[in-house]
Amino acid sequence: MKITCVAVVVALCAKALFAVSPGDGAIRCGGVYGGHLQGVATDGQFLYWSFTTKLVKTDTSGSVLTMREVPNHHGDLCCDGGKVYVAVNRGRFNQLNSAVSEVRAYSSATLDPAGVWDLPDMLHGAGGMTCRDGKFYLVGGLPATHEQNHVYEYSGDFKLQKRHDLDTGFTLMGIQTAEWDAAAGRFLFGIYGGKGNPTGVVVTDANLAAPVRHVGPGNVGLLHIGGRFFVGGMRYVEDGCEGWIEPAVKHVERRAA
Repeated sequence: MKITCVAVVVALCAKALFAVSPGDGAIRCGGVYGGHLQGVATDGQFLYWSFTTKLVKTDTSGSVLTMREVPNHHGDLCCDGGKVYVAVNRGRFNQLNSAVSEVRAYSSATLDPAGVWDLPDMLHGAGGMTCRDGKFYLVGGLPATHEQNHVYEYSGDFKLQKRHDLDTGFTLMGIQTAEWDAAAGRFLFGIYGGKGNPTGVVVTDANLAAPVRHVGPGNVGLLHIGGRFFVGGMRYVEDGCEGWIEPAVKHVERRAA
């Protein structure tokens, strides 16, 4: 495969973004994987990890129970009704009309495929998702000239209900992860930053209004376990990428008024 200058730059940027170590209380996903950690979800019993081309199920200590190869690019994910739903883009991100966006579902028990839905409305590439009260909320890429991110609200059968426009300012490659915080009545979205803005989390109210940016991790995983928030972390090692989750820092633990 021909390696372009752009690919090299992207790889170097990724290493700069993710060259970290797990902190106290971290849960490490067993194994090393290609791509990089895109998101982590839980159904209350198990953890599900998306590593771009591999979907992994572990117990709550990170021991691998099963895994499966999946098409590039599997992004952030969520759990609902005995299934794991993953935001997928088989095209290009961050460019108008170059994406092939879809959601793919897998059995929570076996990770066997359980459905595919096309998302033609997501023109910049589907990259992350969460669910709330039977609806799904998807996020994704963003062209470099745009200052506004979008959250796409879908019905349970993935019919578009509304596009919510968030006045976030520019965020590198859009929004990476999404999580609905039912206890506080708010949405959280992990971002890379960009144009001098640091990596962080955008927090909105329950109506996807009043976005506020906070500095800190969350761009490779946002989830709550037993009422406590965790954020994803990852680093590149010789054979690929290893990932973990760890208790969230204050920018995520802060509760809405």
